[in-house]
Amino acid sequence: MKNIILCSDSFKGTLSSSDIAKIGKDLVDSKYKDKVKLTTLLIADGGEGSLEAFSSFLEGENIFVDTIDAEYRKINVNYFLSKENIAIIEISKIIGLPMIKNTIKNTKRTTRGIGIVIKDALKRGAKTVYICLGGTSTVDFGIGMLEELGLKIDKKCDLCSEDLISIDDYDDKELLNNIRGVTFIGLSDVNNPLTGKYGASYTFGPQKGFKRQELFNIEKGMINISNIIKRKKNIDLSTYRGSGAAGGIGGAICSILNGTLKSGIDTLLELANFKNLVKENDIVITGEGSFDSQSLNGKVISGILKYVNKDKLVIICGRNKIDDSKIKIIETSNGIADMRYIKLHAKEMYQAALDNKVCVDNKEAFENSFCLSDSIKSILNKNLANAWYVISELKDKYTADELLAYILFNNDMEDFKTGDCSTPSGVIKLACSILDIQENDKVLELCSGKGNFFTEAFATQENFDYTGV
Repeated sequence: MKNIILCSDSFKGTLSSSDIAKIGKDLVDSKYKDKVKLTTLLIADGGEGSLEAFSSFLEGENIFVDTIDAEYRKINVNYFLSKENIAIIEISKIIGLPMIKNTIKNTKRTTRGIGIVIKDALKRGAKTVYICLGGTSTVDFGIGMLEELGLKIDKKCDLCSEDLISIDDYDDKELLNNIRGVTFIGLSDVNNPLTGKYGASYTFGPQKGFKRQELFNIEKGMINISNIIKRKKNIDLSTYRGSGAAGGIGGAICSILNGTLKSGIDTLLELANFKNLVKENDIVITGEGSFDSQSLNGKVISGILKYVNKDKLVIICGRNKIDDSKIKIIETSNGIADMRYIKLHAKEMYQAALDNKVCVDNKEAFENSFCLSDSIKSILNKNLANAWYVISELKDKYTADELLAYILFNNDMEDFKTGDCSTPSGVIKLACSILDIQENDKVLELCSGKGNFFTEAFATQENFDYTGV
């Protein structure tokens, strides 16, 4: 009998880590019960899905608390509190980018809601607070969070990113008293510093919808904060790895909160006692949407490779960009997510999206040797906030339906990082131009903060003219 660990990261837009774990368990129970002993482990790298992953192996309970999102709307969110007084807070549930509706200026977004949740955890006795830093919509150094926890800044209140430049000093006496005896640990998969070309503003700001001038001003504010921290605490956030995570919240944790920053996947695997699990099993199956150089730099697979010999590892991915003969790699898209294939099958794919049949029965496909799918309809959906460069480059070469199919089904995120169409306004104008849609309030509403503009558009067909598409 083979002992197998299944511990895959989520396939964004298609399957969560828990979805994949359930598929594997159902498969073994129904077909391979006498041949395979399967252990499932939910995993994440500090971003979305981290709360569910940690809570799956820690003893404790989910706590629900009223707070506010980045645009000051009242929301009710959950965090996890273990029996050992460890709190796990996934801040994308509070200030996540998909929650943004553009009801206020980008630079007015707040992180105060995170502070409200942290205060609730401290009130309930939390002694260690893990803050999962991925998927946020703010670039403000967590200044609203710090204010809520007791930081005093020039007698001001409700500070946000546009106020960073005007800060001269801060008083942390009340904050330090409020967090006395508590350890803060920020979990992330990035190593970016707070400032500079690869810092919080310029690296992550564009994908959150911030304009160039806004980012220029925010960067000056980040430099100001960095200088104040260096003067008061002798910590240089301009070079501190990970301090730029979550719009600078990483920097707030390692300086103002006297905390530390750690790799999300390394921390999770350590707490899950993954080292011993590997010793007890013959094969480890893992995976993620796109297996590339980033996968080996702070992502889930990089963490797993620290414990697992390559000959024991099987990787499932939507697309593979790594040539390593020592690892068994199953590429679910089979290389067909390119323009040549899409040019031939665009109408079929486009119609699939219209019919809301983007995903096939992944369970059936998975049963074919643990492969998630070999069908075009299961190629991963995209976060279209990063796809505008592709549109601008290809719009003169391909028809609208071919472009739509490409955007809907291509899963190569690395190609979508730059370009003049990387802001929400550029997105809206270009998308409307391609679809021949009038740029009205309904379009703006559908575009703002949505992970997939076209899917939203398809769901409201009466508002759109598909002539010629």
